[in-house]
Amino acid sequence: MKAYTAMTKPELIRRIAALERTGPAPAVAFAHERLLHDLQVHQIELETQNRELREAQHVIELSRDRYADLFDFAPVGYVTLDATGVIREINLTAAGMLGVERTRLVGVPFHLHVVREDLAEFRAHLDDPANPDLRAATEFRLLRKGRDPIPVAVQSVRVSQEDECLCRAVITNISERKQADEALRRSEELLRSITDHASDIICVKDREGRYLFVNPASCRGGGFSPEEVVGRTDIEFRSDREQALHFMADDQRIMASGKPEMIEEQFTNDRGEVCILQTNKVPRFDPHGRVTGIIVVARDITERKRAEEELWSRSVRQRALAQLGQSALSGRRLDHVLSEAAELVASTLDVEYCEVLECRAASGDFLLRAGVGWKKGSVGKCIVAAGCESKAGFTLLQKGPVTVEDFRHETRFRIPPLLAGHRALSGVSVPIHGHGAPFGVLGAHSRKPRKYSSEDVHFAQSVANVIGAATVRLAMEEELLAISDKTQRRIGQDLHDDLCQQLAGIEFRLEALAHELKDTEDLKLEAKKIGGLLRDATRHARLLARGLSPVEIGEQGLMLALEGLAAGAGSLFRIECTYECEATVLVPDHAAATHLYRIAQEAISNAVRHGHAERVRITLSHTPEGACMTVSDDGAGCPLPPAMSDGMGISIMHYRADMIGATLRIGPAEGGGTAVVCHFERATS
Repeated sequence: MKAYTAMTKPELIRRIAALERTGPAPAVAFAHERLLHDLQVHQIELETQNRELREAQHVIELSRDRYADLFDFAPVGYVTLDATGVIREINLTAAGMLGVERTRLVGVPFHLHVVREDLAEFRAHLDDPANPDLRAATEFRLLRKGRDPIPVAVQSVRVSQEDECLCRAVITNISERKQADEALRRSEELLRSITDHASDIICVKDREGRYLFVNPASCRGGGFSPEEVVGRTDIEFRSDREQALHFMADDQRIMASGKPEMIEEQFTNDRGEVCILQTNKVPRFDPHGRVTGIIVVARDITERKRAEEELWSRSVRQRALAQLGQSALSGRRLDHVLSEAAELVASTLDVEYCEVLECRAASGDFLLRAGVGWKKGSVGKCIVAAGCESKAGFTLLQKGPVTVEDFRHETRFRIPPLLAGHRALSGVSVPIHGHGAPFGVLGAHSRKPRKYSSEDVHFAQSVANVIGAATVRLAMEEELLAISDKTQRRIGQDLHDDLCQQLAGIEFRLEALAHELKDTEDLKLEAKKIGGLLRDATRHARLLARGLSPVEIGEQGLMLALEGLAAGAGSLFRIECTYECEATVLVPDHAAATHLYRIAQEAISNAVRHGHAERVRITLSHTPEGACMTVSDDGAGCPLPPAMSDGMGISIMHYRADMIGATLRIGPAEGGGTAVVCHFERATS
């Protein structure tokens, strides 16, 4: 049995055959049974092997299908080329890159799909003897049917198959990468262009304070180039050690806080110029949130600061001028206005001396009318020569501002004793315009040589203009007073030559009729009429005698006066003159009411004398801003006649309106004629 067990099946079959010829029958039967058993076992083993083979074949088929899908639909292209560069295999991705069906690509030389200008790179890649594996990537462009070429990167490897050398290549579409590279390049160029041409200082430092990047503006005025600064710290190249340490300390403080900060710093360049920088410092962080350095963006705001200071100084001067103008218009005495102007100029221009010199036409020189800094007793007494004998005289000759930086080098005019005695070395003078002729000169002087800017000259001239306006106002007031005196004299003459004679005649007539009133009723009526005329004449005489006080004192004085003016003008000029006032307009200020009455009186007189009006209407009404008085007529209308426009009547009307803060407009009326409209302060109804 042991021998049989060790035998193989072919040996067992041969042994059984030998036993059948020579061996006993039991041995032959046993051998048959053993052979049958082994055959059954072998059959079972074959069936098991067949089942395993079928399962393996199924797995292989699945793997082959999966490999085919991966090959065809891979995100990269796969191409197999023979030794001559002809395509043996190509997947769908590569065929899609070329825009040709896969069946039409197999057997076609691959170089037909390479851009002509890139054929040298493609052939060098395939034929490179120093790189037998061809694993290095080569970039070139592939032609696409009906579309623009695409850039690709190719990696190849040589393989041997059935005594044939093949080249298997992996093709990757790098269009997006190329676009990204181009966008990055353009972005870097743009950023470089911005930083190179930026007027602001832009730099980047690491945590130790070494410069990693600086733009050209960072080195402007420092005597260094960006290449010399990069890699160094402030303390290594700045001449001012304390300033460098201050900059580095600020950087470390901001990096420690991790928060951006905007500060103003003073910076001294190599030329010794002090500049003011507005610096914005922002910490830099890595992806893990750790501070790796700092970004510094600084702007030179020196000029802006100077402009702000000049603007602030200008606003201060404008406020001072406004205050001076208000004082000049408030009716204060001229001496007070001149003194205030001199103090304002001296303090604003920061000079030791300021003077207001008044021209004296009779003597042809100047009188020191007001000033600051002069010796006691000089104001009101000191005389300054005119013409080229003084700076003031030269200013009037020039008819404009005159500035002197140093009197020791002045040759245009002589230095007057007033300036020489006070050791003045520099100054500015401007003319003061007056009413028809220059009033004088405003001057400011300092004991040290100094330049006077255009702003200084402009301010001095503005103050001089305010003084000139005050003098013109004074002249107008004097002229108005003279006219008032003349009017009073005319009223007295009218009372004497006209009205008094009329009253005397009426009185004589009344006495003559008194003897005839005994029995006749008609004569009695005539006497009463004459009495009424006498009373009217007496009332008229009373109004004329009152002269400059036509308005009664009281809030309703203006309304009553205008009503009487309309009635009197109608009978006096034999015209239709009406007065309208729908709502009560109260004017508590008696002076303002008088000025309004005079404006209306002058308007009626002009309408009759120059416009030949037959109807005049006086209206007093409320407006949203205050109240309004209108005098309209049906006369000739605008334009104004020469006698009216060139005379004093219009000027006095405007002057009266200015006196009470009102606005006066003279223009055409609706339907023809002229309208004089005066808006004045809000009244209470």
